[in-house]
Amino acid sequence: MRIAEGDRFKHKLTGQLFEVKMIKDDTFILESAQTPYRMWFGEEGVELFFETAAKKRLKKVNPHSVFSP
Repeated sequence: MRIAEGDRFKHKLTGQLFEVKMIKDDTFILESAQTPYRMWFGEEGVELFFETAAKKRLKKVNPHSVFSP
């Protein structure tokens, strides 16, 4: 699988959408649209835990507006 910055993925277990924000040394940094949350993966981890989503840009959420208990 060829992964590029801006690609979108849907987490297979939670359904949460992530976008590839940065690629550095075979490590992909994925950022969530719904929460101020990031994940770091190699290509194998992305293929294992995520499926490709539509190529629409994610809308950034203000982390101060997210309710945390």
